[in-house]
Amino acid sequence: MTNIVERLRSISPENHQLLTRCEDTDTMLIKNFILDVIAQGMAFFLTFQRHAPLFLKQNEDFFY
Repeated sequence: MTNIVERLRSISPENHQLLTRCEDTDTMLIKNFILDVIAQGMAFFLTFQRHAPLFLKQNEDFFY
């Protein structure tokens, strides 16, 4: 990857601008992926928290 980066930088200023856009996009994609994982985890946790009392209540009714 660094070899490609060095080649693009040596070709022209236009390609250098394209390269910096690609690097920014790469960082943005990683950040969005991490935020998406956190959001999905929070959604799962909140759903579980909302329905957990129902499961616990069913267990109490079963054992008593």
